Amino acid sequence: MRVRSAALAAFVVACCVPLHARADAPLTLEDAYARVLARHPDLEAFRPAREAAEAELETARLAPQRRVVADLENVAGSGANSGFDAAEVTIGLASVFERGDKRSARSAVAQARVDALVNEREAKRLDLLAEVARRYLDVVAAEATRVIGDADVAQRERAVAAATRRVQAGASPESVR
Repeated sequence: MRVRSAALAAFVVACCVPLHARADAPLTLEDAYARVLARHPDLEAFRPAREAAEAELETARLAPQRRVVADLENVAGSGANSGFDAAEVTIGLASVFERGDKRSARSAVAQARVDALVNEREAKRLDLLAEVARRYLDVVAAEATRVIGDADVAQRERAVAAATRRVQAGASPESVR
């Protein structure tokens, strides 16, 4: 589970890091959102599934197929029925007769599948955006901690320098430094 989370974290960070990093253009949360929405494979995987569901919906909305049927009888027989003299052709139109508004029921089921896929993709999109926001805030907090740490180190270096000057001037014992 931790490996999966680490892999997701690495991927999100990789998506958020610009190819040509510039110090004058920091990555904003909106930029990170845009990059994840544009290139995340989990979101791209929904495209073919949605196209398939929409094709299924289009097929479900079609009326049953109509066929023309032709039967040829008494052809190339023998005796009085030889040749085409007694040939009979029967032509018919065939189709499935649907009762109970089955076409709209099929369409409703197919539409429900499309809607479920749209909802699933939206849930995945929101999960990814929440993860990006969490990781972005972690980076911002780490950066703020680094700035505070840098200020602390600078202050301690100034205190050591002041103590060194006092020791050198003879105003303080060596232990103060």
